[in-house]
Amino acid sequence: MFVENAPVLPTGDMGESIGFWRGFGLMLMFSDADEPSMSTHATLTSGGFSIHLEQRDADKPATGHAVRVLVSDRDALLSLYDKVLPPGKITGQIAERSWTRLGFSFASPEGAEIHCYIDK
Repeated sequence: MFVENAPVLPTGDMGESIGFWRGFGLMLMFSDADEPSMSTHATLTSGGFSIHLEQRDADKPATGHAVRVLVSDRDALLSLYDKVLPPGKITGQIAERSWTRLGFSFASPEGAEIHCYIDK
């Protein structure tokens, strides 16, 4: 069911964060804006490593950890959404997103936000 995961790092300055991670040799794989420094979400990769950056308001710091989890296929994603998760844990309804074909979010017992999705 689960294929891979990646940390989601909140940032108050997307351009600065992208530049920082590019300094380690990561390449920009995805940005939800034509100008990456203006995006609300960006993904950087190098080899098998990837991170996701999410823009946050400077006056609203991140409240917990977040992880993106690639799920093997649509049936597995729907099964997870419909049958596996206990009631009340889903925090983001299943829907198409700008960065994926289909995804949803749930809260782990530790308070982390888990974003499950299938590739475009």
